[in-house]
Amino acid sequence: MQELRFFTLCLLLASASLSASESPWRNELNVNRMSEGRFTEIFVEAAQELEQIESAHMVEPLYVVVKSAQGNERDVYLGNVYRNLSHDPKQRAVQVMAFVEAIAPYMEPEEITVNHRGLVLPVIRHESYLGFGDQVTLVADPFLGDMRVFYVLDWPNRTEFMSQDHLALMELSREELRALALQNLAMRVERVALKQVDDMVLVGFDGTYETSLLLLDSIWQRFSDESMGVVTAAAPARDVLIYTSSSSAESIATLQDIANRFAKEGGYAISSRLIEWVDGAWRLKGGE
Repeated sequence: MQELRFFTLCLLLASASLSASESPWRNELNVNRMSEGRFTEIFVEAAQELEQIESAHMVEPLYVVVKSAQGNERDVYLGNVYRNLSHDPKQRAVQVMAFVEAIAPYMEPEEITVNHRGLVLPVIRHESYLGFGDQVTLVADPFLGDMRVFYVLDWPNRTEFMSQDHLALMELSREELRALALQNLAMRVERVALKQVDDMVLVGFDGTYETSLLLLDSIWQRFSDESMGVVTAAAPARDVLIYTSSSSAESIATLQDIANRFAKEGGYAISSRLIEWVDGAWRLKGGE
């Protein structure tokens, strides 16, 4: 993702002379405040102006599926560009179009082979992702409650959800998939950062795979051993992972409030359910 952000910045600088007065969506970007949903709709309008892009549609705020003229589909996540949206309204059209143009060169499909096994990672998403797309059935495993474990290819410029077709191309069995994904994820844990705020601990990773860390048992067993009570966590959004201890009822209530707010209002929503680490495994707090 860092490579794509750098590429986007280069395009932004190169496009500094882009006019912001041609399309209606450009004019609307002049407002001082804009919701995630409306920003995503504007991005869709902008994407449809490019010849390389046949169509684009919003799956949820800050998440768009773009289809190329050749029929290839790509997931596009707008969290970074939305968070970094210029304070100068006149520069926003430049920023949006630069990001759209950055996507275009990556619309051609890669030839997936066994050599791409190192890109496989697990992600936790809401069960509604099972209905993603009209022709593709994503590979998924149960997790807890309304959460599921999906699998992705972590390309340098994007994240691609895996279907059964991917497994065939990579000569990877369904039984091998989870072990491989967890092994690849474990190799990246040195990048995890913990920040304590009162009784809460915010888990930082890379803005995409924070909640995936729930699947690495060794991390949570260590946290549990160091905790005075039961480790209780929330994964309300893709890039939000917070935990606290059951020894503080006030902290648990605060954690639930945070989970409710992010799951309802934040981008990349997953679940408002709290989970707790008991006897070496996660379970839903309070049961079903």
